[in-house]
Amino acid sequence: MKKLIICITSMLLLCATLSAQNIQRSFLGLTFGVSTRNDIEKMLQDKGLEFTKDGDDYNADNINFSGHKWRRVCFLTYNNRLFQVIFMENELSTSKENIRRLWDNYSTSIDSKYSQYYKSELSTPEDSYYSDNITMIRLNGQKSNGYETIGLVYTDLDLYYKKTKDEENEL
Repeated sequence: MKKLIICITSMLLLCATLSAQNIQRSFLGLTFGVSTRNDIEKMLQDKGLEFTKDGDDYNADNINFSGHKWRRVCFLTYNNRLFQVIFMENELSTSKENIRRLWDNYSTSIDSKYSQYYKSELSTPEDSYYSDNITMIRLNGQKSNGYETIGLVYTDLDLYYKKTKDEENEL
Protein backbone atom coordinates (compact mmCIF):
# COMPACT_ATOMS: atom_id res chain seq x y z
CA MET A 1 0.00 0.00 0.00
CA LYS A 2 2.84 2.38 0.85
CA LYS A 3 4.45 1.74 -2.56
CA LEU A 4 1.13 2.43 -4.29
CA ILE A 5 0.77 5.79 -2.50
CA ILE A 6 4.35 6.74 -3.38
CA CYS A 7 3.77 5.73 -7.01
CA ILE A 8 0.52 7.73 -7.26
CA THR A 9 2.12 10.77 -5.59
CA SER A 10 5.10 10.58 -7.97
CA MET A 11 2.77 10.37 -10.98
CA LEU A 12 0.79 13.40 -9.80
CA LEU A 13 3.97 15.43 -9.30
CA LEU A 14 5.23 14.41 -12.73
CA CYS A 15 1.94 15.40 -14.37
CA ALA A 16 1.94 18.75 -12.56
CA THR A 17 5.52 19.41 -13.67
CA LEU A 18 4.85 18.46 -17.29
CA SER A 19 1.68 20.54 -17.45
CA ALA A 20 3.34 23.70 -16.09
CA GLN A 21 3.63 26.33 -18.79
CA ASN A 22 7.01 27.84 -19.45
CA ILE A 23 7.13 31.52 -20.21
CA GLN A 24 6.52 32.08 -23.90
CA ARG A 25 9.60 32.02 -26.17
CA SER A 26 8.00 32.37 -29.61
CA PHE A 27 6.27 35.43 -31.05
CA LEU A 28 4.69 35.88 -34.47
CA GLY A 29 6.65 32.91 -35.81
CA LEU A 30 9.96 34.02 -34.28
CA THR A 31 11.81 32.17 -31.50
CA PHE A 32 14.34 33.43 -28.97
CA GLY A 33 17.89 32.27 -29.63
CA VAL A 34 16.92 30.79 -33.01
CA SER A 35 15.46 33.55 -35.18
CA THR A 36 17.93 35.84 -36.95
CA ARG A 37 17.65 39.44 -38.15
CA ASN A 38 16.80 38.06 -41.61
CA ASP A 39 13.96 36.02 -40.06
CA ILE A 40 12.62 39.11 -38.28
CA GLU A 41 12.76 41.20 -41.45
CA LYS A 42 11.10 38.45 -43.51
CA MET A 43 8.28 38.04 -40.97
CA LEU A 44 7.60 41.78 -40.95
CA GLN A 45 7.63 41.92 -44.76
CA ASP A 46 5.42 38.81 -45.08
CA LYS A 47 2.86 40.42 -42.75
CA GLY A 48 2.98 43.62 -44.82
CA LEU A 49 4.14 45.66 -41.85
CA GLU A 50 6.15 48.83 -42.17
CA PHE A 51 9.21 48.79 -39.95
CA THR A 52 12.36 50.69 -39.20
CA LYS A 53 15.77 49.31 -38.48
CA ASP A 54 17.73 50.72 -35.57
CA GLY A 55 21.20 49.17 -35.74
CA ASP A 56 20.58 45.45 -35.34
CA ASP A 57 17.06 45.91 -33.98
CA TYR A 58 13.65 46.33 -35.62
CA ASN A 59 10.67 48.49 -34.71
CA ALA A 60 7.19 48.00 -36.15
CA ASP A 61 3.85 49.61 -35.41
CA ASN A 62 0.33 48.28 -34.97
CA ILE A 63 1.03 44.59 -34.43
CA ASN A 64 -1.70 42.35 -33.05
CA PHE A 65 -0.58 40.17 -30.15
CA SER A 66 -2.55 38.58 -27.33
CA GLY A 67 -5.81 40.29 -28.21
CA HIS A 68 -4.43 43.80 -28.54
CA LYS A 69 -3.04 45.90 -31.38
CA TRP A 70 0.19 47.29 -29.92
CA ARG A 71 1.29 50.74 -31.04
CA ARG A 72 4.97 49.76 -31.16
CA VAL A 73 6.79 46.43 -31.07
CA CYS A 74 10.58 46.21 -30.85
CA PHE A 75 12.55 43.11 -31.78
CA LEU A 76 16.03 43.23 -30.24
CA THR A 77 18.91 41.02 -31.32
CA TYR A 78 22.28 40.04 -29.97
CA ASN A 79 24.85 38.14 -32.05
CA ASN A 80 22.24 37.98 -34.83
CA ARG A 81 19.70 36.17 -32.61
CA LEU A 82 16.38 37.42 -31.25
CA PHE A 83 16.75 37.97 -27.50
CA GLN A 84 14.01 40.46 -26.56
CA VAL A 85 10.56 41.50 -27.74
CA ILE A 86 8.97 44.66 -26.35
CA PHE A 87 5.28 45.50 -26.86
CA MET A 88 4.47 49.15 -26.07
CA GLU A 89 1.37 51.28 -25.82
CA ASN A 90 0.79 54.81 -24.58
CA GLU A 91 -2.04 57.26 -24.16
CA LEU A 92 -1.01 59.14 -27.32
CA SER A 93 -2.50 56.29 -29.36
CA THR A 94 -5.35 55.44 -26.98
CA SER A 95 -6.99 56.92 -23.88
CA LYS A 96 -5.56 56.96 -20.38
CA GLU A 97 -8.51 54.78 -19.33
CA ASN A 98 -7.64 52.20 -21.99
CA ILE A 99 -4.02 52.14 -20.81
CA ARG A 100 -5.18 51.46 -17.25
CA ARG A 101 -7.65 48.80 -18.42
CA LEU A 102 -4.90 47.18 -20.51
CA TRP A 103 -2.60 47.21 -17.45
CA ASP A 104 -5.27 45.64 -15.25
CA ASN A 105 -6.08 42.92 -17.80
CA TYR A 106 -2.47 41.98 -18.54
CA SER A 107 -1.40 42.20 -14.90
CA THR A 108 -4.18 39.81 -13.86
CA SER A 109 -3.49 37.41 -16.78
CA ILE A 110 0.27 37.34 -16.23
CA ASP A 111 -0.05 36.89 -12.46
CA SER A 112 -2.49 34.04 -13.04
CA LYS A 113 -0.52 32.32 -15.79
CA TYR A 114 3.00 32.68 -14.38
CA SER A 115 2.50 32.87 -10.60
CA GLN A 116 4.26 29.50 -10.14
CA TYR A 117 7.50 31.09 -11.35
CA TYR A 118 9.96 33.25 -9.53
CA LYS A 119 8.66 36.78 -9.08
CA SER A 120 11.60 39.16 -8.75
CA GLU A 121 12.10 41.24 -5.65
CA LEU A 122 12.46 44.12 -8.13
CA SER A 123 8.72 43.86 -8.77
CA THR A 124 6.57 46.79 -7.72
CA PRO A 125 2.85 47.46 -8.21
CA GLU A 126 3.77 49.20 -11.50
CA ASP A 127 6.51 46.80 -12.63
CA SER A 128 6.14 43.00 -12.43
CA TYR A 129 8.89 40.53 -13.35
CA TYR A 130 8.48 36.75 -13.64
CA SER A 131 11.20 34.30 -14.64
CA ASP A 132 11.42 30.57 -15.32
CA ASN A 133 15.26 30.92 -15.44
CA ILE A 134 15.12 30.68 -19.24
CA THR A 135 12.81 33.55 -20.13
CA MET A 136 11.69 36.62 -18.23
CA ILE A 137 8.41 38.46 -18.71
CA ARG A 138 8.03 42.00 -17.45
CA LEU A 139 4.93 44.16 -17.36
CA ASN A 140 5.80 47.80 -16.84
CA GLY A 141 3.49 50.76 -16.35
CA GLN A 142 4.92 54.23 -16.05
CA LYS A 143 4.68 57.83 -17.08
CA SER A 144 6.92 58.75 -19.99
CA ASN A 145 7.11 62.40 -21.04
CA GLY A 146 3.97 62.98 -19.00
CA TYR A 147 1.96 60.21 -20.71
CA GLU A 148 0.75 56.89 -19.29
CA THR A 149 2.71 54.05 -20.89
CA ILE A 150 2.59 50.26 -20.67
CA GLY A 151 5.28 47.83 -21.80
CA LEU A 152 5.13 44.05 -22.08
CA VAL A 153 8.68 42.71 -22.36
CA TYR A 154 9.86 39.14 -23.02
CA THR A 155 13.59 38.43 -22.65
CA ASP A 156 15.79 35.40 -23.34
CA LEU A 157 17.91 35.37 -20.18
CA ASP A 158 20.90 33.48 -21.60
CA LEU A 159 21.40 35.95 -24.44
CA TYR A 160 20.62 38.88 -22.15
CA TYR A 161 23.36 37.84 -19.70
CA LYS A 162 25.84 37.27 -22.54
CA LYS A 163 25.05 40.70 -23.98
CA THR A 164 25.42 42.33 -20.57
CA LYS A 165 28.74 40.57 -19.96
CA ASP A 166 30.09 41.65 -23.36
CA GLU A 167 29.04 45.24 -22.68
CA GLU A 168 30.73 45.18 -19.25
CA ASN A 169 33.92 43.78 -20.81
CA GLU A 170 34.06 46.88 -23.02
CA LEU A 171 34.58 49.09 -19.95
